[in-house]
Amino acid sequence: EDGATMGAMLLGEKAEMDQGVKTLYQVNGIGHILAISGLHLSFIGIGMYKILRRITGSYPVGGVFGILFLVLYILMIGFTISAVRAFTMFLFRVGADMTGRHYDAPTALSVAAVAVLLWRPLSLYDGGFWLSFGAVFAILTVVPALQGWMERIFPENEGSKMRKSNRISTAYRICMSIAQGLTASIGINLILLPVLLYYFFEFPLYSFILNLFVIPLMSVLLFLGMTGSLLALWFVPMSALLFWIC
Repeated sequence: EDGATMGAMLLGEKAEMDQGVKTLYQVNGIGHILAISGLHLSFIGIGMYKILRRITGSYPVGGVFGILFLVLYILMIGFTISAVRAFTMFLFRVGADMTGRHYDAPTALSVAAVAVLLWRPLSLYDGGFWLSFGAVFAILTVVPALQGWMERIFPENEGSKMRKSNRISTAYRICMSIAQGLTASIGINLILLPVLLYYFFEFPLYSFILNLFVIPLMSVLLFLGMTGSLLALWFVPMSALLFWIC
């Protein structure tokens, strides 16, 4: 059961997954982690790109091999809407680094939308298209606006006044981190709410809280799962330990 769930998270392959568990993920508002999304591709692509760039000391070499690695991963998991969107934006991100130019996320998102619609025009009527692009659009527009509003209410100098006490200062930083995560979750869900209601006729109110834990831990889970999968070829005990943590 756990292996099938991990397989769905790493490869987007949900055929082996228990239907009851799959339904639980969906009705609790965290079903998005079972689909290969920008989180997966950015984690894999950007991670591999940075590792290779550091090893080779070259932006172009690291970028080319990072792109090739990501292409192989997408060929393995299949060309989904979210995969094409994330890959197109990844090309803009790495291309900007390789050419010494500024990465403009709204432009990358717009080109990705055009690429998807040229490839599959009927995607415009697909809920997955609106969820994938809506989430990134919210991160680029609504979330910064909400966080800027929050910073005006709780300015940074309030934290500096509290630095006389390390405990108070630490508590302030923790509270601000939680508040930023919550505003990010609210901002994304504000955009996705009409999409979810239109296509699925329901919305889990407590998904705001669940995603505060799920999204940060997802990166840890992906790292442990992929590392454990590779180590299973050579060192099974360590692989078993990593999967036990997962």
